Amino acid sequence: MYKLLDRIDKMIPLSTLLKRYLNKEIITNEETKDSNQIIFVVATNGYNAKIYLYDKEDDKTWTKRLSVDGYVGKNGITDNKKEGDRKTPSGIYGFDIAFGLAENPGTNIIYKQINKNDYWVDDPNSKYYNKWVDIMEVDKDFKSAEHLYDHKIAYKYGLVINYNTENIIKGKGSAIFFHVSTNGPTHGCVSVDEDTMVKILKILKPYAKIIIAKDRYSISELFK
Repeated sequence: MYKLLDRIDKMIPLSTLLKRYLNKEIITNEETKDSNQIIFVVATNGYNAKIYLYDKEDDKTWTKRLSVDGYVGKNGITDNKKEGDRKTPSGIYGFDIAFGLAENPGTNIIYKQINKNDYWVDDPNSKYYNKWVDIMEVDKDFKSAEHLYDHKIAYKYGLVINYNTENIIKGKGSAIFFHVSTNGPTHGCVSVDEDTMVKILKILKPYAKIIIAKDRYSISELFK
């Protein structure tokens, strides 16, 4: 029986499966029920993923605004993220801010333009762990940090996913972004091509949520 159900499930297009969640779990789950925009990231094979964006209309129906291929961490998606594992954390998250080396492309989200002094601290022993800092304005207590200015392609445009950004747990992972693709796996972020990233920034709503799942079968686990 289970094998039969599994085969039937595989025959259902992923977009159809997601629509079911939008019309049931999404509107009842505490983390998503007030959201008017949902981005699904579902791993399909290793570090490859399908990414969908849906808008909730005034009549409470959902409209698919985009469907694209993208990338996640080199070592896939995990529900037990650790610093340096090159895995993308599964779960339901919001976005903190938009950012980029380029000027604001027209997003309504708070946008921060990167300069040469900007770093993201990934040293778990630092009081600035998993925070954006201006190197000229802090007492440097960290041995490791990502120089945001160095990532000319990836960080041309991006969004900070609010994974481990509040009540920060040391060593649970840092610098989890949604950014421009370099045509390959990430170190734990989610990425799409530049044109899609710009489109997302332009249409992103303040209460948008991103749902990251290891595969199509694990989506339901995120709502338990």
